[in-house]
Amino acid sequence: MLLKHMLESVVREYPHKTALISNGIERTYQEFYERVCKISNALFQKNFYKGDRIAILMSNRAEYFELYFGIFSMGGIAVPLNTRLGFAEIKYILNHAGVNTIVYEDSYKETIHSMLEELPGVKNLICVGKKDNKSHQLEEIINAASNTELETDIKEEDIAFLCYTSGTTGKPKGAMITHKNMTQMCSYQLIEFPRQRNFVGMCLFPFFHIGVMMGFNKIAMGMTCVFTDFSIEKVGELIEKFQVNDLDITATQLKMFATSEASKQFNLTSLRTVSTGGGFTSHQTLTSFFDLLPNDSDIVVANVYGMTENTAHVMSNMITPRTLASEIEKFGLLPNIMASGLCAGKPIYGILVKIVNDMGEEQPENEVGEILVKSDTVLKGYWQEPSKTSKAVIDRWYHTGDLGVRLSNGEYFIIDRKKDMVLTGDENVYSAEVENVLSLHPLVNEVAIIGLPHEVYGEVVTAIVVPSDKNHINEQELKDFCRRQIGGYKIPKNIYFAEQLPRNAAGKILKHKLKNEYSLK
Repeated sequence: MLLKHMLESVVREYPHKTALISNGIERTYQEFYERVCKISNALFQKNFYKGDRIAILMSNRAEYFELYFGIFSMGGIAVPLNTRLGFAEIKYILNHAGVNTIVYEDSYKETIHSMLEELPGVKNLICVGKKDNKSHQLEEIINAASNTELETDIKEEDIAFLCYTSGTTGKPKGAMITHKNMTQMCSYQLIEFPRQRNFVGMCLFPFFHIGVMMGFNKIAMGMTCVFTDFSIEKVGELIEKFQVNDLDITATQLKMFATSEASKQFNLTSLRTVSTGGGFTSHQTLTSFFDLLPNDSDIVVANVYGMTENTAHVMSNMITPRTLASEIEKFGLLPNIMASGLCAGKPIYGILVKIVNDMGEEQPENEVGEILVKSDTVLKGYWQEPSKTSKAVIDRWYHTGDLGVRLSNGEYFIIDRKKDMVLTGDENVYSAEVENVLSLHPLVNEVAIIGLPHEVYGEVVTAIVVPSDKNHINEQELKDFCRRQIGGYKIPKNIYFAEQLPRNAAGKILKHKLKNEYSLK
């Protein structure tokens, strides 16, 4: 099955059902499909052909999915751009991907126009919103195009999506996601998650993020989809107004929403299912979120572990208000380590997972090792980087670089990133474990754990702390705080205080920059 077939089947069943709600606009599935066909024909008329790459720089809005399906339906490859990227990062991706067409929201006009001289491959500019003198306006080319289906020879193994992963130590890599990868993931999600076709859904994952697969899943089911960028007030108002039943929200967004006083003013009783991922969700966050709901709420929250290279989901753990307490008990099953967030649950349907040691041998239960994933949803490879592809995918197993442990009940915990582990005096220290402990201190706002060189121990555990009140916190107090909860060899030998932690455009902490800076101290 191709992505366009997924949409066509829904249109046949529910042509007059509302498909998309965004920025005051509502479109039925029939209207949605006709605009998709028009976009495909318009792109073809602009000399955009099968296999060509088209970049999208835009906020969460209905046109994003119309563009996605329009590009996929004529065999093109969509290259979504993170709206938080800097000038040099956007330019690198556009040139590396060989993009020949850019679609951008009018608020990003200056960003795109300022780099055109350094983008020799770009032939077409299409603006969403106010027209400018260097681009075609999306609505104008849609209005002028045919709404008949464009006939194109597309195969399941053709690339549909070129999703650039955030680089924390180097340039971002373009993950090649095929039509089959995406349709299979939609099928697996339909089997795994307790959603219903008559639900109203809302996807808050940025549409440039692989979490957008949750939006495709909603469309594959024929849901009515409410799309918006994240803000606590806007999300609360839209949930209440449209009686949203199914919510997809990043871990950071969920924490912000759950702990905000503003969220308490909204009626959230319509919510039935929530999926959260893209980071680690804590017991405290879910407790705060459940407190926003009635005591008898039957809501189910799927705590999801996934990644771009597997087209989103790998594992999920279904949690309800009544089962939340038992999630704490699972930490007691861990082999004398702390995990990053709540239990990740079990692999979803269609996904194989195993834990291996550094020799590639499968680890027994309760032993930490690298998480490997095998499925029809694993990426085709990295764009123009065969050597990195061959290192990441071996015998069809994708090496995630994440450390995890499998419990006797078949569930998994995520421990840390393999490259973030500190080897000190022949002992492995998982940075996330120490970060989790320090983050519990009331005066710690943010913390990053790194390993710095030491002539005797090889590396020493070092903490970079962003305090909430730098006048009332000191190094010894934090060491004493750690000593009550973790082993002595895990306690940071050095603690430095900083105003902020360096991050990339995806919000990930750049630990290599911290290592470079603090190794000189």
